Formats: sequence, C-alpha cells, structure tokens
Amino acid sequence: MKLAFLAAPALAGLVLCFYFPVWNRELLSRGRYHRFERIKEDIIGSGWFEALFQGPDVLATTERGEVIYYSDGIGGFVTVLEYPGPFGDTERTLAISAKPDASSRGDMKTQTVCTHFPMLFHPNPKTVMVLGVASGVTAGEALYYPIEQLDVLEISQQVVEASDFFRPWNNEVLSNPRTNLILQDARAHLQLTKQKYDVIISEPSNPWMAGLATLFTHDFFAHGKDRLNQDGIFVQFIHSYEMDWPSFALVGRTFAHVFPNSLMFATEPAGLGDDYMLVGFKGSSELVLENVSRKLKHAQQSKNITLSEPRLLYRLIVSEDLRSLFGRGPINTDNWPMLEFAAPRRMHHTDPNVNRNLQSEKILRPTTINIVQQLIDDVDAQIDFAAYALSVYAPFPKMVDLTKATPSQEKRFFELLDTYCASNSINYSVLKDKQLEKRCRSAQIETLQNKMDLMPYKDLSYFYLGDLYYAEDMLDEAVVNYYKSLQVRPDFAEAHYQLGFALERQGKFEEAIGHYDEALRIKPSFAMAHSHLAYALARQGRIEQAAKHFTKALHIKPDDAELRSNLGGVLAKQGRFDEAILHFVEALRVDPNFADAHNNLGYALALQGRFDQAVRHCTEALRIKPDFATAHSNLAFALIGQGKLDEAVENYEEALQINPDFADAHRNLGYALLQQGKLEGAVAHLREAVRIEPNVAKTHNDLGVALAMQGKFDEAIAYFTQALRIDPDYADARRNLKRALQRRGKVDEPGANLKSPE
Repeated sequence: MKLAFLAAPALAGLVLCFYFPVWNRELLSRGRYHRFERIKEDIIGSGWFEALFQGPDVLATTERGEVIYYSDGIGGFVTVLEYPGPFGDTERTLAISAKPDASSRGDMKTQTVCTHFPMLFHPNPKTVMVLGVASGVTAGEALYYPIEQLDVLEISQQVVEASDFFRPWNNEVLSNPRTNLILQDARAHLQLTKQKYDVIISEPSNPWMAGLATLFTHDFFAHGKDRLNQDGIFVQFIHSYEMDWPSFALVGRTFAHVFPNSLMFATEPAGLGDDYMLVGFKGSSELVLENVSRKLKHAQQSKNITLSEPRLLYRLIVSEDLRSLFGRGPINTDNWPMLEFAAPRRMHHTDPNVNRNLQSEKILRPTTINIVQQLIDDVDAQIDFAAYALSVYAPFPKMVDLTKATPSQEKRFFELLDTYCASNSINYSVLKDKQLEKRCRSAQIETLQNKMDLMPYKDLSYFYLGDLYYAEDMLDEAVVNYYKSLQVRPDFAEAHYQLGFALERQGKFEEAIGHYDEALRIKPSFAMAHSHLAYALARQGRIEQAAKHFTKALHIKPDDAELRSNLGGVLAKQGRFDEAILHFVEALRVDPNFADAHNNLGYALALQGRFDQAVRHCTEALRIKPDFATAHSNLAFALIGQGKLDEAVENYEEALQINPDFADAHRNLGYALLQQGKLEGAVAHLREAVRIEPNVAKTHNDLGVALAMQGKFDEAIAYFTQALRIDPDYADARRNLKRALQRRGKVDEPGANLKSPE
C-alpha cells in the first residue's frame, strides 16, 4: 500500500519528464517574473491544469519576439530577442536572466549619452573603462574619440557572445585594436589593477538583480575614484522605476559622499524619466563648454545619435548639487549593505516621489540655468534637440513650439519629422498636434504603399497601414489592409479585432461580430474584444449576449470604469435597474470624474422614479463634460419627472444645439412641447426625429398623436399605420389609429395587414 502511494507521484514525475524534457528557452527569455503586468490580462482565468500543459501556447499569443541567441553561464542565462516592426525596423534586446538590459532602440538614449557626456566634457580623455559589455553600444561610442585604450569589463562570456548580435550599432567595439576585453569582476579589477583612467562608466543592471547591489556601495565608488586620473570623470547608472525615494536617495547620497563635486543628468530627452546618470568629478573640475565644442566632431561620427549643438546636453542636467538634493542620511557600504535588502522589496512598485523630489529639490548653477533657458527659447535650438531626441528614438510632446517658428523653421522641423516617420513606428500621442499627426501618417502611408514588397513582416506592415487609414477615417482602405494582414497571418488576434472595429464603424455588425469572435477564439482573454463584441451585440438588440461579454471583459479588467458603465447600460436595457445602478456606482468609485457613468446612473435612477438623485448625477456629468448632449437629454427627462417642464425643454434644446441629429432629444422635446400645448413645435421636432431614425415605431406614433391634435387626421393615420408596419404588436399605435379613423368619420376596424401610406 505504501509503495502504491509513492508510485503515483513517481509516475507523474516520469510523465512530466517526458512532456517537459528541457527548459523552454522561449518562455525563460520573457522574464515574466519581472514584467508580468504586461500579460496578466492575456492569461487571467487560466487554471493550473491549462498552465501546466498549455502554458507555452497561451503565452505564445502574448509575444512577437524571436529568441536568436540563448546561453547559460556564471552571470545567469543570456538571451537576445528580435522584435519585428512594420517598417522592417527590427529591435534587438539583450536580457540577462530574462531582465532586459540593452537594446538597439528603446535603450539607445541611455547607452549613448552615458558615454558622450563624460567624453565631451573631459578635457582630453585617453583611457576609458566601461563596466559591462551588454550590447556594446556604450563602449563602442567611446571609440569615436581619439582615445588610446578602452578597457571593457565583463563577468559573463555569454554576454560577450551576445553582443555580437549588436554589431550594426556597437561600432564593432570588441574587434577594435584599442579595446581590451577583460573577463573579470569589475570590483576585483578596480581593486587590483594599477591602470588609471580618465573616464569610468559603470552601467550595471538594476541593484535588485542578484549580486549587483555591491556595485552601488561607497566602497565601490571609492575604488573607482582611486582609479581615476586627476580631472577624471566617473559615471554611474541608476534607475528610478521600481525604486522608492529612500533607496534612490541612498545611492545618490552614497555617490555624493565619495564625489562631493558631482551632478546628475537624465537620459530621457523629455526630462525626468526612468534612467539617470550620476557624474562624479575627481578634483574641482566643472562643466567646460569649450571642451564640448572642441570635441563635438567626434560625437558627430556616431551612427546612433545626432548632436549638432554642444549646449544641447545641458537640457539633460537634473541637479548640480547632489549632497543638497539627497540630504542627510545613511550611506550604503559593504559592511552595511542596505540596498541589497531594500531594492528587491521595491520590485513591481514605482514611487512617484522619486521624480517629484528630483523636480522640487534640484539645484542648478546660474550658468546652466541661463544656457538651458536660451535653448528652450530658441526655436532653432528646439529643432536641434528634436533631431537628437529622434535619433535615439525618443520623441516627446511639444518638441518644438511651432507658434514661434518662422516658415523656414517650420519647414525644417516638418522635414525632420517626415524622415523619422517614414521609417519608424511612432506613438502618435506624443505629437500633440493634428497637423503633425496628419503629416506623419501621410509619410508612413506613402512608405508602406511604395515599399510593401520589401517589408519582411507583411502581417505587421498591412496591420499598421490599416491603423493609419483608420485614423484618417478611410474605413474602406483600413478594412482592405486588415484583411491583407490576416491573409498573411490568419491567427493575428489584434488584426481580427481591429477589422471588427472598422466593420462596426461601417454598420456591418454581423461581420464585425464574426471577427471579434475569431479574435477571442485565438486569444480568449482579449478584454477589448469582449467589450466591443458586447457593444456590437447590444446594437443588434442581443442584450443578454452583450451582458455576458461585458461581464467577461470585467473579469479580466475589474477596475475598468468604462466596462462597468457599459455593463450597467445593457443591464438597464434588460430592466435590471438595481444591478445596473450597482455597476454605475462602482464605475464612479474607480473614476469619480467619469461623466458617462454619472449620466448613465442618472438615467437609471430616473427610470426608477428617483428623480432628485437623477438630476444630481446628470448635473455632475455636465459639470465634468459641459458639451454632453446625452446628459442634457437625460437631465431633461429627470426634470420632467420633477414637474419642471420649462427647464426640461431648455435642456432638450441645449442637447440639440450640441447635436442637431440627436433623434431621442427631438422626439422627447416634441413630447414635452405637446404637454405644453405647443403643437407646431412638437410636430416640427417629431418630424426631425422620424427623418433621422425612420424605423422607430414610437416616433411615428408620437408624431401621429401631435398631428391628430392639430386635426390633421389623414397624416396622423399615415404615421400610425407606419408605426404598425414597423411593429405590428404596438398596441398604442393600433388604438390611436382606430381613434383617428373614428374622428375622421371612418370607423372601419383596421385590417391585420396594414400597408404603408402612399
């Protein structure tokens, strides 16, 4: 019996050994332990059994990257992933133990400036040390300067091998005769070597990675300072994401204790961001602009950055007094390694106080303030800085103040942006200008149309082109390109979703529903596909199915206020007002300033006869969103319930000022005017409602009533008849038709098959 009890787990283990004979390198390389939040929506609802046997298939739907290198070694397992782009603009990322540490695009702003800043400001750098090969870009940028020796310290042979995949960007650093690759622990090297350096660049990974917190101690910084020549510069990378202010300040304070003459600069052209560099000067050296001007020609040889003006780097400086910035407090040392224990506790938690304190406590010298202000005020300098930002793939909002630009300056900036957009995907939210958006889309559409045959990833290229056409409201062209994308890759869930969205905009709800269903077959936890499928079903009157899909979407995104409000809306259509109200209230708990939820809640309360509360929420919706036509209409409905007919009429009229084709407002205003005895106005608005929505039986019936009250029985009879043609079971219309016939002197009972009026 005992052996049988042990046999079961042994057999299960044997089965799993055959089912999982090796580690899945693809999954290991993704680092989901670190950035799990990016895919949690895609895997929510997966049980342990599905995770065990179908986990790789589930996760495969979340990634497009391909592992092109994998190896395991002393520093952890090292991978290089390649991510395709719509313009053939592939990005390569190097990860150590699945933590991304370098890339050919996203990290370029950090990898380049951490070299060029010290190399430009040092009077005459001849010997340089770089801690960490990674992609090789940081070290490779130093070779554009007339240095004599570049020592590159790396502990992992696998990272060295992986850097070979970045040769198009790293200036072939490891094959240059001036480069001396040292496979050694960097701390041991600094302690034991007799070599002196003019510039030391320390760019390790995050301090919560195993063993790396020792590269952020007082002892390490002191070793680095000892290895610097007089007037030498030490540069230390530090990040602000997944870091709280006490830990961030601990590193900064420790650095400033070793380097009293120091500063900090951001690597993000937009200003405060995620990555920063601490710069320590040995001795009393300060930033000398003449040094930059003299050596700028070397930086301009780089293929990775565009730096036309030496002063541009001043815009990156955050603070020039680190001791005041970080204040008094503990120091991180080998004997008291506080960061070793504090950093891992902050994983997955970013403290907004880091950037907030950097902004409020920073100190800049008057010279720096003056230079930065000149750069910000000068439109040509703004364009130069925009060129730099674009060269490191980091465009940001309002790069150039076009309101102050001359025609020639505007032309120069537009041409710069056109060139960038023609070969790079871009987040359009950074442009903040409709004209710029349109130019950028035009450049991208032209590129993709003319070079589609050359694009290596046509599924992405057609998909991106479809998005561009959709943004231009060219729905037919968008649909065509989404279909082409799916011809290349039929299991492209996002393309099915976007195609459904475009078809829905065209009123093709059945086709849209089909593609939403297909997107969900491929990717069952696609929250937005559930949401838009629910919306399309609701438009077809399939309310119960719509509620089901809104509920599924909410299971995936429980804190989505819009989904809560939409689910409440379909429940209200089912007459489930109590449930609907609970969802509207929950939506407002998540987002108290959600105008749609206030409006929907107000309408549901009005339908329950709770008119005072309804008025309050509709009024709040209008406070948040004054041009909200539906909220004006719903407020009017609630005011009628309070007996405030004149105020109701005013709000219906306001709704129609905002949206002249608002059929419900026309119909309800017509009904309100009927109650006031204003028959001409009532008839006019009801006619408009019929024109806008000719297939609504109630509108035809109401218009018939208004015409009958005017004594226009022939017309009234025609509209009652039309109402019954649309809805043969409409009892009010049948009763009104009978009365109108009687009033006209014809008492014939209408037949079962009513014809439309001639």
